Amino acid sequence: LRIQEPDGNIPPIIDPLTGRPVKQIDWPRLAFTAWALAEFGKALGEQGYLVTAEKSFGYLKRYILQNPESRIQNLELTLAYYGQLALTRGKVREATDAGMVIWQRLDRLAFEPITIAQIASFFKVVSLMDARFREPFQNLARVLKEKFEEAMRSGQAMNLAVWAELVYTFADIDPPFSEKVSAWLKKQQLPDGAFPESTVSDFAYTRGTSKIFEVLALDPEHNRSAIACVLPWLYSMQYDQENTFFVPEEHRARILRGFRHDYFNLECWIDAAGHTLLGAARLNTHLWK
Repeated sequence: LRIQEPDGNIPPIIDPLTGRPVKQIDWPRLAFTAWALAEFGKALGEQGYLVTAEKSFGYLKRYILQNPESRIQNLELTLAYYGQLALTRGKVREATDAGMVIWQRLDRLAFEPITIAQIASFFKVVSLMDARFREPFQNLARVLKEKFEEAMRSGQAMNLAVWAELVYTFADIDPPFSEKVSAWLKKQQLPDGAFPESTVSDFAYTRGTSKIFEVLALDPEHNRSAIACVLPWLYSMQYDQENTFFVPEEHRARILRGFRHDYFNLECWIDAAGHTLLGAARLNTHLWK
């Protein structure tokens, strides 16, 4: 909330040594983080998060569907997150508008697990309000399942974070497959609680680990042990008063409670916080149930 700009943008990466953005705009990360803030605010009934998410929604709406070809990088992924944000804020028309733009572009879209999985997850939810999205969701889900199984059979190195969304995509349409992906993720967990970048690496970074926490939080009872191990690791990567001794006092407030990217990279990335907030919202919702 502290780093949001007056127009609603949230810079994606902050350098703790300077307090300045490393990059000014990242459309997918902005849309995702705004959605995470909206879910967190909704789960906790906290208006501050909802107000911030609404400002970012307004910013995205002003630009995202106006000449998108020339302005928006990773348009389809951005629209999928924007659509989820719209649904969380009860804006069904905006969500379906975003969905239609994605649908019209699917034939030109190369397979990339993160993008396809997020589109599928969005189509799954929006199809409950608009049946036109049911068939494209089913088609995307079929492709995702086939590609994941193919990658597993090949024995190739697999990036954990890019496949993690399948836990959510299939959670209520194919629970055994969703659990298979969840079990695969948990099997990779490192002794310190983090999750590695890939199946052939022991390098852990906060964005990837928090993404996996986000999907494991869908079933906190079943994933209790993994969550209990991952949360302390995430806390250890969060900036606080003690571990920001190297940050100049004049911009320390912009850094506090952000997450460093990894042990070697000090930068704060907003999607690390976003994944953690979305996972926390899901834990909170489960506890109230």
